[in-house]
Amino acid sequence: MTEFDTGSNEDNALDQLADVPVDMGEVEQARKDASLARGWYTTDPENSVVTVGKAKDSGRLYARFFGVVSGPEEGRYGFGWSWERRNRITKEGEDTGKPDGMYQTYTNLLKLYQSVAGEAPKKVSDLNEFVRVTPLLVNIIQGKDGGNFLGNGQPFKVVG
Repeated sequence: MTEFDTGSNEDNALDQLADVPVDMGEVEQARKDASLARGWYTTDPENSVVTVGKAKDSGRLYARFFGVVSGPEEGRYGFGWSWERRNRITKEGEDTGKPDGMYQTYTNLLKLYQSVAGEAPKKVSDLNEFVRVTPLLVNIIQGKDGGNFLGNGQPFKVVG
């Protein structure tokens, strides 16, 4: 018996409690209920974080914002961006020649930074810090099946 082996289902009351069918209708409704209403939301730098990571599958470097937002309602939201360009790939696996969403978000954030600072950031870390400490307006939309996404066009503005 390993330290994670809890015995057979007949002997373990916790396993019996989890032996219930999964209701995907209930799961989908919960996903919709957890989605934020469509609209412009303000990020809260005091309750937000920006992290930097590397995708395991592609090795692509990226940053991710996650934090509290307020607007039509209050909630939590996150979005990512990457300064390493990748192109969108069709369902058939063909390269479209157009940048993917992570790189488009990066270019939108660069435009915003330039509009505030009057120049481009010297390093990507400058942009990441700007996103972390600056209250931003973020346009959040809903998917048809629930879930939230960044709005089309320029989904970012500076508060004020």
